[in-house]
Amino acid sequence: MANVGLLQTAEDGLLLNRGILNPCSGSACANFATLPLETEISVVMDSGDTFTGIFKGFNEDTCTATLQVPISITPPSSTNFLIDCTKVAIIALGPIS
Repeated sequence: MANVGLLQTAEDGLLLNRGILNPCSGSACANFATLPLETEISVVMDSGDTFTGIFKGFNEDTCTATLQVPISITPPSSTNFLIDCTKVAIIALGPIS
């Protein structure tokens, strides 16, 4: 029985948002949550991939930031990238040259 109480205490410390483990953690998620919409940013992923575009929003339930990225085709166009904030290494305000 002692182990059950210890396990319950550990789980209680991790449970957030309606009893679901909250996977959004780290500075990138916190910064996306407060970043003004329409800000031009560059995002460097933990894989090293870099994306530059306009920040369109952040969903704290899914840990997903939306970045509108221009596409180099004719006629010019853009697409929305859904970015997992837990995989972001760097958020730069403005484009990275």
